[in-house]
Amino acid sequence: MYKTIAVIGATGMLGLPVAKEFAQQGHNVRIISRDSSKARELFQGSLYEFVEADLFDEESLTTALKGVEAIHINLSGNSPETYLRNHVEGTKSILRAVDKSFIKLITMISTATAYEKNSLRVDTKAKLEAESLLKNSGIPYITYLPSWFFETLNLLVDQETVTTMCQSTQPLRWISAQDYAKSVAQSYKLPELYNKRLSLLGPESFTIAEAADLFAQTKKLGRYHMTDSEAWDYAKEVGDDTLLDAVDLLSYTEKVGEQPEPSTLDHPLTASLRLSEWLTAS
Repeated sequence: MYKTIAVIGATGMLGLPVAKEFAQQGHNVRIISRDSSKARELFQGSLYEFVEADLFDEESLTTALKGVEAIHINLSGNSPETYLRNHVEGTKSILRAVDKSFIKLITMISTATAYEKNSLRVDTKAKLEAESLLKNSGIPYITYLPSWFFETLNLLVDQETVTTMCQSTQPLRWISAQDYAKSVAQSYKLPELYNKRLSLLGPESFTIAEAADLFAQTKKLGRYHMTDSEAWDYAKEVGDDTLLDAVDLLSYTEKVGEQPEPSTLDHPLTASLRLSEWLTAS
């Protein structure tokens, strides 16, 4: 049982349920963010404490991490530059700031496709490098390789229409953010899982298009699909980094699929929530 766990990136879609699950399990959770006012709106309860720090300000980060026994890292990006900066330089910054004589575990979210053969995408390459930094730090670590999240379906809605892009034939083992959070919290109690990469997969397989179809039908929303060329043309016309990155991610996913190595599946963590159940509850 860790007295205090720091969560970096706790206000994000995937960091928030992890932080809340830690608190539900009885841990003190230190929410580290640049703006604690936003964090205070999201988390209530005596088990949360809030510290403002910048990931790239070593002095503030060192102060923020003082006295924590474990750290969960939930970093993201929306372009090659931000992926490299946040995952690689951000992880280096955390490792410089942490008290190595006191810390007992560092965990991070990676991706189900994080293998060297798939490092053609900068995001994957950056996450692999961040994983390597943890592995070589000498500090016990766990990295999580989750499938696509049900919650990302909400991001496809615009003007009452669910829009997908690019070819979609790869089956993905979708998982809920809550099941992911429960698996993360459970893994902290299982030292036999330390220093491992853990694939976290849901109970069913759907292509992105299939999942989007069910989402649209259940929510009574319209449905629209862009081909690869239409998606690239639109993203370039808009010139938005997040949209360009989304098209690149979808093209990449179609190319590589999900092929977890058997060693990453050797663990007792499970995700039970099905897409139909998530759709009904959400």
